Amino acid sequence: NHIIILILLCYPSLLLTVRGSMGVLFFLLFISSLVCLYRMRGTLTSPHWDKYSIAFAMAMASPVLAIFFSQAYHGNFSARPYDWASRFLLSIPIFLALRQTNIRTITILQIGIPLGALVTLGALILHPTDLAEGRRTTSYAFNLIHFSDTALMLGLLSLFSINWGRKDHA
Repeated sequence: NHIIILILLCYPSLLLTVRGSMGVLFFLLFISSLVCLYRMRGTLTSPHWDKYSIAFAMAMASPVLAIFFSQAYHGNFSARPYDWASRFLLSIPIFLALRQTNIRTITILQIGIPLGALVTLGALILHPTDLAEGRRTTSYAFNLIHFSDTALMLGLLSLFSINWGRKDHA
């Protein structure tokens, strides 16, 4: 659980600043989730594979199956298209592990997402826009469009996660 919490806390910040961190952190989260599921194997409750988990697993497995069927139809097999699709498939144990953990584990994102937005702001300050030289604001880990989309998403998620873990007394 502590490794999962640390990954969820650091993921938004490292995503925008360190090249390749998305893949490394995803793989660490995948391995940690497998270990977590293995340790909980005797204590798993019946809703572990409820209708939502089954629907999620089917949806995440569908890109791999679609690629396989397409390649089988055309008779041209290649491993390259499976790269992005395998990430959907590998997210199934992550989803199952997060469903079985304490909700406080996931609420660490309430800190991690605004921290990621602040790191984005720091990257913008360190790498200002200089249109006269043809340089646009971005980090070296992302191109401009993905950097902007991710920065906007982190900012909006920061606003939406305010008071996320508490109930209002209204």
